[in-house]
Amino acid sequence: MGDVLLSIVTPSFNSEKTIRQTLEGVLKQSYTNYEYIIVDGGSKDGTLDIIREYEPRFQGRLTYTSEPDNGIYDAMNKGVRKAKGKIVGIINSDDYYEEGCFQAVVDAYDASLPYQIIYGEMRTVNEKDEELAVGLISHRNLSQLTLNHPAVFVTKDIYADKMVYSTDYRYSSDYEFFLCAGEDSSITFVPVYQILSNFRTGGASNSNKAAIEANEIQYRHGCISKKKYRLVKLKLKVKSIIM
Repeated sequence: MGDVLLSIVTPSFNSEKTIRQTLEGVLKQSYTNYEYIIVDGGSKDGTLDIIREYEPRFQGRLTYTSEPDNGIYDAMNKGVRKAKGKIVGIINSDDYYEEGCFQAVVDAYDASLPYQIIYGEMRTVNEKDEELAVGLISHRNLSQLTLNHPAVFVTKDIYADKMVYSTDYRYSSDYEFFLCAGEDSSITFVPVYQILSNFRTGGASNSNKAAIEANEIQYRHGCISKKKYRLVKLKLKVKSIIM
């Protein structure tokens, strides 16, 4: 299905230490029918210089903007609005795609279904790119765990017709997005049993604040009881004080 256009979105901010690998991960894909949209939040380091350096290698497929935003989910929504592809993937500027990722996603895509979330395995690495874990979190377990967002691709029709990312949360809005999708019977989840992306530890999504938000989201969606919500909230509050 070489005629399926993919839209890849990268939010970035002061990412000069990692964004080269993100850019290289896109360039290494064998499937080349894609557009690449970088939404920079007004970086003050060398991020934009690196993007400009790489721009010619994308042969017109890369566009970028740089302006202040209201956090990472605002940046994601900006990129999604610009996307022209049938399928949208979002990869942060400290993560990177595995070779063969785009082809695997296109192979799994069913053009007869407008609302699809295609997701796969994700490798977790440290700052030295040493493998720490590999895994796939099933959509059937969303009441407890979120999907691995760097390994998720969403059809543009979901964003256009149903929802985008809430800016009410700073770290865990993707979890709320997937929970809402799981509650919508018209949305089909398609697992791909192949490593699609590499996630570098140490980002905001690993923070205690993200866990606090996730606990609130689980309670709001009826995944946990009020008693468990309060208990977890207390434990996380104590942990944040200790840290």
